[in-house]
Amino acid sequence: MTDVTATTERLLEWALPVHVGSYLVERQRSGGPTYADYDAAHATLGHPVLLRHERWASPDSAHGSLSSDPRMDRATELAALEGLRRSRRLQAELQHPRIVPVVDFFEHEGEWFSVFARTAAQSLHDVITAIQRDARPPYNLAEFVAVSAGVTDGLAAIHQGGFVHRTVGTHNILVDAGGFVRLSDLGCATPVGADDEPARAFRRFMLPAAAAPEQFALDGMFSPAIDNWALGVALFELRYGRHPFWSEQPTRIKQLRRSIVEGVPAFPPAADEAERLLQPWLRRLLARDPDERYHDALEAQRDLHAIASTLEQQRPVATAFVAMPFAGNFDALWRAVWAACAACRVSATRADQSHRHENIWDEITDAIDSSDALIAVTTSDSISGPNPNVMLEIGYARGRRKPVLLLTDNPECLPFDLRTQRALVYEPSSVGGGVLHRSLVSFLTGIVTRSTSDMPTA
Repeated sequence: MTDVTATTERLLEWALPVHVGSYLVERQRSGGPTYADYDAAHATLGHPVLLRHERWASPDSAHGSLSSDPRMDRATELAALEGLRRSRRLQAELQHPRIVPVVDFFEHEGEWFSVFARTAAQSLHDVITAIQRDARPPYNLAEFVAVSAGVTDGLAAIHQGGFVHRTVGTHNILVDAGGFVRLSDLGCATPVGADDEPARAFRRFMLPAAAAPEQFALDGMFSPAIDNWALGVALFELRYGRHPFWSEQPTRIKQLRRSIVEGVPAFPPAADEAERLLQPWLRRLLARDPDERYHDALEAQRDLHAIASTLEQQRPVATAFVAMPFAGNFDALWRAVWAACAACRVSATRADQSHRHENIWDEITDAIDSSDALIAVTTSDSISGPNPNVMLEIGYARGRRKPVLLLTDNPECLPFDLRTQRALVYEPSSVGGGVLHRSLVSFLTGIVTRSTSDMPTA
């Protein structure tokens, strides 16, 4: 151990290095109003860790409150501490490769500490800064997609665990030398829809520059849409080197709030096919209305993979005609079908996207004749029952002996003679989720297998 008198660094009243619980705390790395991070090592095993002093003192702490917010009373602080305990338990239990693991959480002399695995990685903030300073080249499309997919993978694990991260930002997205992405700092993670004391205490904590418009409200529950907004902000900065709502960050919180709540993301012109596909994806992440954003990170990741498959310009191995109403309330379902098709290298076409014939019926029959399968949405969009045009297209496809997959949110709406037909039942509120996607991919994989097996061999 080095001489404690040789350093001026301290942890509370303790000069460094110092033993705290089972750890030897060596030096401070960084800190903020509610935490301080230190390089440390396990005192017995010797492996390096990151030790965080959580600046929410226990009731019997001799050091009192370290909160810099004078509006936070002791009861709120203790509720926040309980929320922290809950989020650390989530982080420890997830055991996901995209989440920096918690290896310990303990109290020492009235103070709370978290211990994390130490990783040799840069924050996305540091990566963006290096790009801005020409210290490294900008990410190419493949690298951008890989980072985006890594973040959505980690967020999807949090959302599937029933929580919202709430403070996603470029500082807590870590990228190692091999480009592998991990999320850190889940200290403010909150159960989806929670409205208990810890959740209300956590409303005071946010990353203002990455906060969704609804986070500035005084009440309301948390949803994955908050994380999807923050994801959009971080990836916009990575792609374009600046914040979507300003070039220079406002110095006052009121100005910052106004820019986010009332502003419009400033996208550059879409100069190529990659931008024409990526920008609508980013715009949906940054939709002001939470209901217009992706349902969760898994849905965002699904569409991103489909975009990447499209940009790879691989020749489709099969085609599918999609018979469905064109009303706006079916847009999410169409995106889900398109994404599943793209993931399987199946070209998906709707009648409104094909323009080879002047007669619409000729257009439809030609598209069905040239397709390998029909995917038909038989959900009622009115009190009159399933869309009659879709029913006609199903009848034509069956007459042509094409494989048909029905999609419906109400099997009872199917006519009697279609109830023996293969059908996937979905919930309209979760069409972007993994269950429907996996079912669609399973069906399409069978179509692809049949299509490729019928190809003539050389």
